[in-house]
Amino acid sequence: MFNHVIVIPARLSSKRLPNKPLLKIDDIPMIIRTCRQCNKAVHKSIIFVVTDSTKIYTLVKKNGFNVMMTSKKCKTGTDRIAEFAKKVKSHLYINIQGDEPIIDPKDIKNFINFAKKNKDSPTIGYSKIKNQSEIKSITIPKIVKDEKNSLIYISRSPIPAHKNNKKNINY
Repeated sequence: MFNHVIVIPARLSSKRLPNKPLLKIDDIPMIIRTCRQCNKAVHKSIIFVVTDSTKIYTLVKKNGFNVMMTSKKCKTGTDRIAEFAKKVKSHLYINIQGDEPIIDPKDIKNFINFAKKNKDSPTIGYSKIKNQSEIKSITIPKIVKDEKNSLIYISRSPIPAHKNNKKNINY
């Protein structure tokens, strides 16, 4: 059993940007850049990519990182991690999204330390929204917390927002 593992869900069928994990940044695929950033924070042996894509599987394996195939039935990264957790036992599962090629390794270390101290409850990392375009962006998840910093809600839509976007809400 592991003390903690980093699990990176990755899929090719993104609606917003298909094949995103394979897109190259300075000739290095995004998923490999994300793995390398994680490797600056933790040993390679506890980094796992979970995917339903043979292309991602082959690429990750070729670059020396752990990778596990998951079912095509998984609809979300959380579903992939849950499937992974049934096969690989750990005290903590740290979810790093596959599209975070510039994640700061110090943030990963800080998050792991925080999660270890708060291992009895799910923990989510976040940063403050800095401008109006981030509020309106559907690529940036927004969160609502209560007064105890417990998560209430996550949405890619601006919060508050009308479900059918028929109302104009000024931000």
